[in-house]
Amino acid sequence: MKKENIHDIYLELNAISQIMHLISLHDEDGSLAYLDYLALKIDDLLIRLNRDSLE
Repeated sequence: MKKENIHDIYLELNAISQIMHLISLHDEDGSLAYLDYLALKIDDLLIRLNRDSLE
């Protein structure tokens, strides 16, 4: 995979993760807690993607 493609994927996933974190912050009854969990999983994938792209 080209480095530009990895960077584009990273940016898109990061944006999605940030939106999900923001939505879960405004969740008053806890019904959207799964969004924060999914955002954290995306964050983990971003870390792995970034680490792998540096190797």
